[in-house]
Amino acid sequence: MNPTCWSEKDGKFVVMLNASALSNGDCFARLLFTTFFGLNAVGQDTERMDFGSSVHKFIERYNARGVNEEPRFMESVSEALKILPKDQDKLNDEHLAKVCFAYQTRGAAVIGDKFLPLRHPMTGLPLTEQKFAIPLYEDDKLCILLMGTIDSLYIPRSLGPTPTGPVHTLIIGDIKTTSKQPNDYYWSAYESSLQLSIYAYALKYHANKFPDGWLGKLIGPDTEIQAFIFGCFLSTAQNKDAVTFALSPRLYSFGKEFMEEMILETITHAIEKLVDYVH
Repeated sequence: MNPTCWSEKDGKFVVMLNASALSNGDCFARLLFTTFFGLNAVGQDTERMDFGSSVHKFIERYNARGVNEEPRFMESVSEALKILPKDQDKLNDEHLAKVCFAYQTRGAAVIGDKFLPLRHPMTGLPLTEQKFAIPLYEDDKLCILLMGTIDSLYIPRSLGPTPTGPVHTLIIGDIKTTSKQPNDYYWSAYESSLQLSIYAYALKYHANKFPDGWLGKLIGPDTEIQAFIFGCFLSTAQNKDAVTFALSPRLYSFGKEFMEEMILETITHAIEKLVDYVH
């Protein structure tokens, strides 16, 4: 079984449903294999997946560091290289370094021209890799948690870097690395994204549960949560055009009713199946 998605505590199975796994579709067999056994679908290009994960790690760590300086870049590249398998063919260390350099020189500005990273009110560091866990179900044999990691949080440039009260708009930035093309078909897939809906729901959930925390002070009853996709469209060509960076053409919005309907319908079905499986 996949130890990153389940554990056993006090005689109970603790199942961790990852928001990105749920977004794969309402297929219990796929959910079961990815959650319990950590298996990928047959025919998936694992070399591209591993390379994409390394690019994702670089961007996360680069954005999390405060000042735009050379050590920040080199440390972020080093962390990305650690998770890249050494037997990669075309998508190797050299190619990863080119993509990382491309992000530093032109990719970061794609986001920075429109949005400011939301910073922690105490540390002043950008709020990246924000993890959450929401309890969904528990009985004497089983506990189910909805979990995920939000890549980054942003605000419109007009608000300034460190708002002190509830904001009108809070923006989720989600990084996607893919070999697909940045066309209308690709972007439209996120119009009804369960994954992004869960992220928006999780922010509201934790803000309501901890109203005196930093998130509770930023998210008010009228705060609109939106999201954008930052796409890293990869090429296998060994040249300077190894990657193209692009933002989704518009922000995705998730109303309360829309979120609850999508989340409850999909997750309720998953929970019922998992309960039957465990029992």
